[in-house]
Amino acid sequence: MLQFLARIGLFLKAILPKAIPIINDFVIPAINIVDYIIAGAHKDEKKFRELLALLIKDPEKVDEVLAAIKEAINNLGVGKKCLDCPTPLETIECFLSSIKSMPKRAKQALYLHLAAEIFKMLSDNRQLSDTDALSLTQFAFELKKSGKLSKGE
Repeated sequence: MLQFLARIGLFLKAILPKAIPIINDFVIPAINIVDYIIAGAHKDEKKFRELLALLIKDPEKVDEVLAAIKEAINNLGVGKKCLDCPTPLETIECFLSSIKSMPKRAKQALYLHLAAEIFKMLSDNRQLSDTDALSLTQFAFELKKSGKLSKGE
């Protein structure tokens, strides 16, 4: 068992230096975007756009990020009526109302999946498997929650 854990430790030591920049540049901003959506920041469009510009460090790409959020929500397949929403902000509101009555753990899982989808789109790494994106997002979320990683804010 100790040998197995030692191998895992060596693997993490080898991979973490490569993963941390990706986590800081793309995953943490995706998690923060979802946190702001949960907090209702999207309800003030101007303020939400400003927050997105700060998170992605590129004000010119805010419209692309909003489109990516809309696409990510649609990819989750929650609330088929949300597919017809004309704007990203209406799609966000539709998504939140569609999952409102779900149990807390189901909502948390959807938020994590949403962050993983946004991460794939922000990093323009759409060929990354859903499982890999979700694993990296979960890992980053746990690091952020434990305070072992910059919150990116």
